[in-house]
Amino acid sequence: MGRAGLTGQQLTLMRPSDRRKHFRIRYPAAERPLLTADGAEYVVTELAEGGLRLLAPAPPQRDGIVCGVLRGTSGREAKIAGLMLRQEGDEIVLYQLRGVSFAFVLEEQRRLLKRYPSVATK
Repeated sequence: MGRAGLTGQQLTLMRPSDRRKHFRIRYPAAERPLLTADGAEYVVTELAEGGLRLLAPAPPQRDGIVCGVLRGTSGREAKIAGLMLRQEGDEIVLYQLRGVSFAFVLEEQRRLLKRYPSVATK
């Protein structure tokens, strides 16, 4: 077990498949970044350059466009904008995300791998 009792199964670094263009991070519960949009905070469960998944029982904005500030686990912030693709249970998937660079995702990945080195060996 890693820090905070997390195992490698709880931190998943997804490689692009045939359907995905971008590398994606699935965060463990204790390490999730926050998105501030429309005066509320939402927990981000997955992140990639092109999209993200967040916990939101109700859509943050009704017009399908979500704009806000993403605060990464390192404290770095990015102004983002994305379109709501779908809602799955209490999660919302945003795509065509603008504002999250490859460098931002890489910094998040490095920080998580540093905290959970056993994941890198799997």
